[in-house]
Amino acid sequence: MTPQSDIVRMQMTFKDGELDGDLVVNDPNGKAPFITVTFSNGMPDGEQKVCSPETHKLVYVNHWEGGVATVKRRATTRIPETDTCTRRA
Repeated sequence: MTPQSDIVRMQMTFKDGELDGDLVVNDPNGKAPFITVTFSNGMPDGEQKVCSPETHKLVYVNHWEGGVATVKRRATTRIPETDTCTRRA
């Protein structure tokens, strides 16, 4: 199959047919992450960040443990204005 563009909208890894590791949804240009979340054995596990695709500012953080949301917070009230989303290494 031939790619229809060079823009990468989503990146993810699988282990034994399940999501495992970072899942990254990029902005419409494929340049910066819009949503990042880590999976383990097919379940979200760790920190999830949701960013504005226009400003790249962090707008929402959620924490997961074995597929269960444990802490939610809106970035507009609890996360410093200077926080931005950057591509994970």
